[in-house]
This record gives sequence, C-alpha cells and structure tokens, in this order.
Amino acid sequence: MLDIVDGELLLSRAWTSEERPDFCPSSHLTPQEQFGLAAAEGDVERLRLLVEDLAFDFDHRDHEGRTALVWAAARGHHQAVEILLSDSCGGVDANAQDYSGLTAMMFACARGDMHMIESLLSLPTIDLRIQDNAGFTALMIAIQFSSNPDGTIIVQKLIAYVQARPEYNTTAAKWHPIFNAQDNDGLTPLHWAVRRELHDCISTLLDTRRVDVDLKASNGNTAAMLAIPITVQHHVLELLFDRRACDPTVRNERGEALVGVARRLVRESSIDYWGGHLQVARDKLARDKLHLCEDYASHYDADLQVQAIGPPVAAGPRL
Repeated sequence: MLDIVDGELLLSRAWTSEERPDFCPSSHLTPQEQFGLAAAEGDVERLRLLVEDLAFDFDHRDHEGRTALVWAAARGHHQAVEILLSDSCGGVDANAQDYSGLTAMMFACARGDMHMIESLLSLPTIDLRIQDNAGFTALMIAIQFSSNPDGTIIVQKLIAYVQARPEYNTTAAKWHPIFNAQDNDGLTPLHWAVRRELHDCISTLLDTRRVDVDLKASNGNTAAMLAIPITVQHHVLELLFDRRACDPTVRNERGEALVGVARRLVRESSIDYWGGHLQVARDKLARDKLHLCEDYASHYDADLQVQAIGPPVAAGPRL
C-alpha cells in the first residue's frame, strides 16, 4: 500500500530511458515501442512523426503494462499528453492501467498536475471509479498527495466533477462508487482526509451528502475513530461532529465505540513516553478529545430521542 510517508514510490516508477537499462536504442525497437519511448521521454517531435507516418496500436502496452499515455502522464510531459489525447491518435484509452493498476489520471493526481488533470477530465470517457492494485482511486491519491501546491484545489475539483456527472450519482448515498470507495485496508477518501487533517477536503466531502461517515476500515475504525489517536488537534473531530453525521454507537474490531476509543487513548497517554511538558500536553489533548466524544455521544442520544418522540410540548396555562 502507498502510504503518505513513502509517496515518492508512485512517482519513482516513472523512469526515463537513461535509468532503464532494458530500454534498447530506438533503432532496435518496433514502432509501438518507439512510440512509448518517445512519450516517456517527452520527445514531442518524434511523437508527432510517429503519429503522422505510421499506423499502429497507440494503446500498445510495454513490459510494465504501460501505454504511451500512462508514460507521458507519469513523467509530466504536457505536450506529449496533448498529442496523445488529440484526434490524430484516434482516441487513445484514457483509462488504461499498467500492471500496478495505475492510470494516467492517478499519476497526474500524484504529481499535483492541475493542467494535466483538467485535460483528462475534459474527456467524456474518463472514469474516476477505477482502483489500482492497492485499491486507490484517483481521488484517494489526490488526497494523499495534497501537500502539492494545488493539492486541496485538485481534490475539490475532482469532487465537483464527480457530483456533476449523473452516471456517478444514481445510487444510494452510502453506496456511492467514488466517495465511499475503500482501498485494500478499507480506508475511504474520508479516512485519508482525516489522516492528513485536511479540513477543507473533509468539509467538501461531507458537503456532498454522499459520504457514509460510519464506513469501517479493515480494523473496524470509522473516520472519527481514526481521528482520535492520529490527529494532532481536536479540530477534525469537531468538524465531523458539527454535522451530526457520525454514529457514536458503531463499534470497531476491539468492540469499542467512539467513546471507548477515546478512553483508551487517555489510558495510553498516561504512560510516561515523553515526560515533562510534552507529556502534560499529550495528556491534555487526549482528555480534551475524550470530553468532546462524550459530549457528542450524549447529545447524539438526546437528538435520537427527540426524533423518536418529537420535541417536548409546552405546558398550557394552569386552570
């Protein structure tokens, strides 16, 4: 699984010909192989000549399973991508996946390449439901790489695009194929946004009203449970709780509900890992999160009772 701490793994797979000893000199390559190499190197002139002079499968895959478009996107070659997406190539497969399941859109999101993302989104055939071998969608990858200058804007652009496409919004909210997609660890886009403490991304996801906030990861943790031990502050929890969207009675694999997870964090924080002021700050943060969870759980139960029996009726005048 591609974690946020080893994110360069995704981009490091996009080698140039100099770094790849198995790339033979172009004179020994077939036209299809020359085409892929030209895309990988961003050799625009050579790419144009091959497109104009030869007729072959522009979606040819190399030994990595990559098409020319995937290579061009992986290396960030804008002009090469524009050529490949033009009518002269007869409509390349914009959703082609390499043997790791990665698409041109996924690489563009990893690079934080707004221009390339917009070019790909302009295609009517682009499919954001695709998941790679680790279960990641383009949206998940964009969230993981949101530290790029345009990262949050890219995430919001992808979300807006998904909401505007009717084919993505025909099912019930909790079954939304993109907003509730889960990777191989069961993490959803919301889990990843919480993990990165991306307030704007969390708000945008919740604003769609198509996110199942209580979806569990493989370890049974909801996004709110994940926020308790991971987030540095309690603002993410406040953001989730403000929407009254989380069910505090949902339990993880340990049998803990939301408050139970917070109590365990308090117990663990009492162990003197750090000492001094750092320990005091750690304990205070854990207790603040516990109080926040307890307050939310109590109000959540009260809200449910009001919904069940209706608001209290004001007493009439005494006779």
